Amino acid sequence: MIPFKQGQRKEHLKTGRALGAAAQDLPAIGRRLQAARRLVGLRQKDLAAACLVTPTAVTNWEAGTRRPKVSELARLLPMLGVDLDWLYLGDDRGLNWEKREALAKAIGETAAPGCAPI
Repeated sequence: MIPFKQGQRKEHLKTGRALGAAAQDLPAIGRRLQAARRLVGLRQKDLAAACLVTPTAVTNWEAGTRRPKVSELARLLPMLGVDLDWLYLGDDRGLNWEKREALAKAIGETAAPGCAPI
């Protein structure tokens, strides 16, 4: 067990829960995935073929009804040029400046009507 100072463990658990909740936001993950796919110029069926899944699976990921499995992420992330933190949490610190700006613009364009960009 990790040694924590007084009150530090409680704060650590709050942070973990917040990260877990963010990773469960399937619509946000879907919007980020769609933006990254469009940015690299892939169609859903091309991404599906490269990830060894059906085009319906990619549609479900982007619609926010399912998320990719770990084995699919291993093929998906390098192809899109993004990392897991960005895809699941929206944390763009691991991306270079140009990629960060292009993705932010693409997400703004793919946001659902009435939704604020991520």
